[in-house]
Amino acid sequence: MLVAAGAGLLAWGEDAAAEERPARCFAQNSANAGKAFYIDPQGGSDDGDGSLDRPWKSFSKVVSRGLIGDRTLAPSLPRRILGRINPRWLHSSPRRNGDAVVHGGDRIYLMGGEHGELAIFGLLNDAPITITALPGANAVASAISAGRSRNFVFSDIIVAPDPGSGSGFVVTTRRSPDVPRSANIRFARLTIRGPGNSAQTSPETWARQGRDGAQLFGDCLALEDSTITNVRFGAGIYQSDRTTIARNTIKDFAIDGIDFSGNDLVIADNVITDHWQPGAGLHSDCIQGQVSARDPIYRRIRVTGNVCLSDTGTRHSRDLQGINIFDGHWQDVTVSCNFVRPSIYHGITLMGVDRARIATNVVQGWGPDKTPWIAVFASKEGRQPTDVLIRRNQANAYLNAADGAGVDPDRLINSIRLGPDAAFFRQYLRQAVRGVTLEDNAWMLPGPDLSQDERFAQPGLPARQGPITVEQARASLAQICPRPPG
Repeated sequence: MLVAAGAGLLAWGEDAAAEERPARCFAQNSANAGKAFYIDPQGGSDDGDGSLDRPWKSFSKVVSRGLIGDRTLAPSLPRRILGRINPRWLHSSPRRNGDAVVHGGDRIYLMGGEHGELAIFGLLNDAPITITALPGANAVASAISAGRSRNFVFSDIIVAPDPGSGSGFVVTTRRSPDVPRSANIRFARLTIRGPGNSAQTSPETWARQGRDGAQLFGDCLALEDSTITNVRFGAGIYQSDRTTIARNTIKDFAIDGIDFSGNDLVIADNVITDHWQPGAGLHSDCIQGQVSARDPIYRRIRVTGNVCLSDTGTRHSRDLQGINIFDGHWQDVTVSCNFVRPSIYHGITLMGVDRARIATNVVQGWGPDKTPWIAVFASKEGRQPTDVLIRRNQANAYLNAADGAGVDPDRLINSIRLGPDAAFFRQYLRQAVRGVTLEDNAWMLPGPDLSQDERFAQPGLPARQGPITVEQARASLAQICPRPPG
């Protein structure tokens, strides 16, 4: 009888809406869509109605009262009752949110002041709800997190956690490893500031106490037009599909600028500069494909238009690598129109990829030592790359020049000045790499002499000396990778 009664109670008050990955990614709302609501942390009231005259005081209170979202995964009253008998009955499918006053298409304006953490979980909308700063207001949040939610936009907010407030990502759709995927979440024009100053903190202390920028986990996600400073990791895409990180500035970071894993990813037009030593024995990359054990094959990755500069002034970076995929199995990868100036060897390196294009990039180092390269290797498991084209780039070195041109691998290694501890790369260069075509590339001085290799444009080009500004990097890119009009 109890089981039968429980089944009846579970059915009461819930609909059959299923959580599915979206068939398509959402379009932005127009500026005038839906209703407007207001939150004022200084002059608002928890008893307000969200109007401009009677604003709410706290975003967290609005969420906890169930006032936001077309549908909710919060347990209904029957499930809460049954959950006292068995906690697994607390888990529910989406149900219509009868208490909500803020629905898809509406906007919540945050007025000036400290708003604490902006956190949502289990809220699903048919159209995006936009949470944004009131024009002209400095709305400050300590963090933003979304979990198992759909159709939200967070924009024009300053995100600045207090020192000692914890670790991890300041903006995230994966607050903990067990959080289910979210969909159609967009972060735009955020100013994300880690606590402290990476330039004035020891690497060991920063490794323990620094915060990370933004992490995206789910489907149809975006981080756009934002600024991230004084962080360990800048931004990451974790096992996500149809996700974009575009037009962001990441500055003063200590580990990786952008990490990614997933399918149908776009990492475009970001500016990543000024790397500081990471501490904790970590190596750093500007942009890196990062996988976990037993990950599937990832497909359709586009990394384009990014500027990676290890330093823009006095040099302090010693071990920043460029745009790289070292692990996992990847297919249909495009790396194009990027300017990469690392502080060590890997400029652009892909390992074991299928159907990849490395085209119209500029890769150059800081001088005669630690010459950076463009290279495609077999995977660490020995899987050869297939159908890879390296075309119309400008770089100090191309390690695949050792294949098919009679170039002695040791001579190439020595000219790059790797030194006697380069056993790993000597081993790789002695292994023939199949499936890679070099076409119409230019080599830059100082770098290995390729004047006798007809696969490269002649003569060698001089690389720019001294610090390079973002504007200079973009000007160099424009010469080989002009933007289409419009």
